[in-house]
Amino acid sequence: MGLLSALGIFQAPEAVLERQLQANPYHPFHLASSEGEDENKVFVYTSRHSWFYLYLAVAIASFLFVIIWPSAGNDSEYVVFGVAVFFLALYLVLETWPQWSIVLEPASHHYSVYHGSHLTVSQHCHNIYVRLVCEKTSSSSPPHISWCWMAGDVEATIHLTRRKQQTGRS
Repeated sequence: MGLLSALGIFQAPEAVLERQLQANPYHPFHLASSEGEDENKVFVYTSRHSWFYLYLAVAIASFLFVIIWPSAGNDSEYVVFGVAVFFLALYLVLETWPQWSIVLEPASHHYSVYHGSHLTVSQHCHNIYVRLVCEKTSSSSPPHISWCWMAGDVEATIHLTRRKQQTGRS
């Protein structure tokens, strides 16, 4: 338990958020440009699809299966299944590879949303909504904290604490 606590795995969400805000007062955004006064700063938030790392793990596991299974002297007829899973997982990794980025430019009252390098939304700042959400699902469960942002027709939820069910589209 000591090692896991030292790594920050079993820390209270409020403590993790407080530590992140002390390190970066603009969390979850970071400064892309800090020239001059506060109004000239450009803030950027980037995020990947939440299933990206699962797809990557499945692709690696199925690749290892395809390599190790026949070399261990097992029946090679099951390798076809491993190859199919590998290519499906590889396709899903490539589909979820591009990051979503939201760029806030307070000086020009403008924001942009990018999917990879493709600009999907570019509008005036009055059309964007960013908030910190704290939900408590039951009296015995700890609160769930997440950042929510909506820009045009793009909506995302950035989870700061673990939750079984994910909301929002990405």
